[in-house]
Amino acid sequence: MIFLDSKFEGVRREFLLAYCKKKDPYDMLIALRNRLAQTLEHKEHDLLTRWNNLKEHKKGQDIESWLQKWETTYDDCLAIQLLDVSKKRGIYAFVAAVHPGLVKSRRT
Repeated sequence: MIFLDSKFEGVRREFLLAYCKKKDPYDMLIALRNRLAQTLEHKEHDLLTRWNNLKEHKKGQDIESWLQKWETTYDDCLAIQLLDVSKKRGIYAFVAAVHPGLVKSRRT
């Protein structure tokens, strides 16, 4: 049986195996980081969800906060080259969120 000291308190059981196989604390941290690292697919899905949620400005929502979320989400999407913000798609999405009628009238 493996006895764990207090540094492993609060660590979920499935992650302990990564710890137990390593002797060096650095190797333990690397194993844990690799185990918990978000995959690119998960990151894309999370960013796409954030992006799509921002496309509608809800009444009563703080405009400064909403604009800040747009900026950070847009930059994060560009960093992983998400197609939904490539070329001018991101700009059109923002304009459509700010003034929905403007984009629709331009496309017709």
